[in-house]
Amino acid sequence: MPYIHIIALYEIFVILVTLYFIIKLHFKNNRISKEDDFIDLYEKRRKRLIENAGINFPMKNYLFLLILSPIALGTL
Repeated sequence: MPYIHIIALYEIFVILVTLYFIIKLHFKNNRISKEDDFIDLYEKRRKRLIENAGINFPMKNYLFLLILSPIALGTL
């Protein structure tokens, strides 16, 4: 139990990252800057790595698992 604050901080981090993705999708059509931000660059690099590995796995599913797996493991 002494490490509960670390787990809580990690869950807050995951929630904030998820919220960032939701806000980003919501405002995708209303972008002020046409430059790619950190998340766009990360998505492009991951997509390229997945394609180069020869894995037929959609990027949307990869991000879904990346965000939800810590939450699922944290509830066990």
